[in-house]
Amino acid sequence: MNTIPRMSRVMPLLVIFVLLMSSVAVADNVQNDVVVGDTDTITPGGSTTVHYHISATGQGNDGQSGCNAADGSAATVTINAPAGVTATPSSLVFTACGTAAKQSVLFSSSAVGNHLITVSVADPGSTSTYGTYTTNQASFTLKVQAPADTTPPQITPVLDPAAPDGSNGWYRSDVSLSWTVTEPETPASVVKTGCAAVSVTADQAATSYSCQATSSGGASGVHTVSIKRDATPPTSQVTGVTDGAILPVPPTVGCQAADSLSGVATHGTPSGDTTTPGLKTVTCNGATDMAGNTQTTASSAVSYTLAPIGGFNANFDSTTNVLRVKPNQAIPLRWAFSDGTTNHALLSAASLSSVSSTRCTSAAGTDGTEVATEIAAGASGLQLLPDDAYQMNWKATSTTGCRALTVHMTFAAGGAASRTILVNIVK
Repeated sequence: MNTIPRMSRVMPLLVIFVLLMSSVAVADNVQNDVVVGDTDTITPGGSTTVHYHISATGQGNDGQSGCNAADGSAATVTINAPAGVTATPSSLVFTACGTAAKQSVLFSSSAVGNHLITVSVADPGSTSTYGTYTTNQASFTLKVQAPADTTPPQITPVLDPAAPDGSNGWYRSDVSLSWTVTEPETPASVVKTGCAAVSVTADQAATSYSCQATSSGGASGVHTVSIKRDATPPTSQVTGVTDGAILPVPPTVGCQAADSLSGVATHGTPSGDTTTPGLKTVTCNGATDMAGNTQTTASSAVSYTLAPIGGFNANFDSTTNVLRVKPNQAIPLRWAFSDGTTNHALLSAASLSSVSSTRCTSAAGTDGTEVATEIAAGASGLQLLPDDAYQMNWKATSTTGCRALTVHMTFAAGGAASRTILVNIVK
């Protein structure tokens, strides 16, 4: 039996392994100089420059020895950039190896996210003649990251109408309020507090509405808008005279306005003639409030009678203001109603009555209760004289004593009045 030495059995195996290793091609490497976390990262709209070169393996086992790109057949490296990424230039032509022959590519993008960049190599001719290339060291991920948010949201109130349509900051019509919150950097991070849309359709005192927003960039602070609305005109009433009054002299008629919200600006003006004798009806209108509203509906009317008397033209006692007459004496009673100028009141009727009285000699005296109608002497009745005065003839009673003589008058323009004088019938 022949025994083969162990070394004799091992040697053929070594020869086979070396032959196999000799048949494995060792390619040149395409590489870049990307620094992870630095040149591989940009912000939207930004750019970065990456350098590429070919590194020769120098082993000559890929079909040719030395730098494959320097053998007279250039190597073209194509940049494979995905949509949203721009590579300038998009391809590189190498005729030499090493970092001294490096070439640059500018990458830019506005698409936030991670984008894989690869390359491919074309070197004309047979692979066994012109060599091979590896490209895994030339691939990288371009990271487009939104910049850090350093500003809070911007808040803008939107009012319609944009400015108050009344006075002193008051609105006199419906008002709508909305809010515009702007956060271009990190819109998804916005959190609002308040910011509700508001429609003010009823009168109200100043009321505040607020809006606040926060985001990754911080807090906006509280924005406040105050809205006050008054669309209701003020009201007014007549002052200086009461309804149904009978006055001997013209009253000081005025207007008093009221406004429950913005307040009174002006009180308005009384209507009509308030000075000439007769029945008067007065209203107030035209008051304004601080919001700029004007009263257009007149106030409730107040009616009164202006009955100024010009005086009885008779024999009055100078000290007691008592008319002294004799029993059965017929005397003319003459009077006029005037405002002190030529404006005399016209009467439609007049009559006389009297009661007994103790006031002729005592200021604290009283009138009696029995009422007697006096008969005009000669049935002359009411007379209008040329000077616009009136006259009635009266005959004193045969009984002596003090009487309160009253003239009852009805104005042609409406209303009535009466005047009383004291008559002392003495022998």
